[in-house]
Amino acid sequence: MKTNTWKKGQSSAQLGKLYIITVGEAFRLAGASWVALLASQGFSMMDVALAETVFHVVSLLAEIPSGVLSDVWSRKKTMVASRILFTLSPLVMLISRRLPAVCLSMVFLALGYNCASGTREALAYDSLGLDERQDHFAQFLSVDTILYRIFQAAATLLAGLALCLGMVRAYSLDVSLSLITILAAALLVDIPASTARLKAPVRARILDVVKKSLFFLLHEHRAAAVMLVNAVLGAFSVLSQFYLQARLLRAGVAGAVLGPCLFVCALGGALGAALVRCYRKLHYPKICMLCLAGTVAGAALVCTSSPVLMCLGAFACNYHADLLQIRSDALLNDLLPSGERATLNSVSSMVFSLVMIVMTPLAGVLNTLLYSR
Repeated sequence: MKTNTWKKGQSSAQLGKLYIITVGEAFRLAGASWVALLASQGFSMMDVALAETVFHVVSLLAEIPSGVLSDVWSRKKTMVASRILFTLSPLVMLISRRLPAVCLSMVFLALGYNCASGTREALAYDSLGLDERQDHFAQFLSVDTILYRIFQAAATLLAGLALCLGMVRAYSLDVSLSLITILAAALLVDIPASTARLKAPVRARILDVVKKSLFFLLHEHRAAAVMLVNAVLGAFSVLSQFYLQARLLRAGVAGAVLGPCLFVCALGGALGAALVRCYRKLHYPKICMLCLAGTVAGAALVCTSSPVLMCLGAFACNYHADLLQIRSDALLNDLLPSGERATLNSVSSMVFSLVMIVMTPLAGVLNTLLYSR
């Protein structure tokens, strides 16, 4: 695959811009405290639930179309669109404080995540491929995950600061950081999925991507299995901690200590991402078994009544979830065809969403039983 604008050795600079985008996406001060900020403005928990529902519905419906858009249109332009949508989300919150505006903000946020999902991985993998450095893709995923987890945890830790700043200043800060990521995305070098496809009509391009993606999933059973295994274990890890905040408060953890506790728990993911190279000689099935055992053990600790054991369990869940995520994404992208890479990465994300839809009610029932003890 050749591009007229690519210069040998440019993949490092390309990945650097993607890292900047990741930091800006993770460190959303108002975004990490949006529920508390809305509550301070008089919104009810029903309003919050409605906004959260809008986010998930839009995210689910737009996941695969956004991947197709990236493969058909332009990966760079799709990433720029993602950053613009991320900027519009907090901007709407600044312009209006009514519930329809909050829901519209969630629509923009969901679409922003969708456009970045799959596109980021496709840009990184194909950029490394142009420099014949595909074997560095797992390292990219590791660094990218570490940055995301640390800055996301830092934003959560600073929830008190967001409340002190107030809604206007906190969301203004989010807008400012998002503008920086738009610049980083605009400086990316585009990598067309297929020069021949770009010359075809738009309708033909879309049909070509969809047809080839479906053909790949039906015939490449290994890739489909990786998507499913990663989604199930990832969902299990997420749901085991879904009610962690409430359980810690119920166990007697003071509100002032809650933020630092959640910050430490989140660092488990960063550690898992950092140490993924230590498991590079371990075959994928063994990695799955290791992460399954670690996640189950961590979930069991989260269900205890000891705050220390709960945090240790959440740390273990995050560690093994991100470890498996990186190994899965690295293996998956080695299997995916370049022309449909963004679309198929989006399919992987959608599989996770579907698994979450099935498993979330079960987690709610289990949590209710645990609370009734």
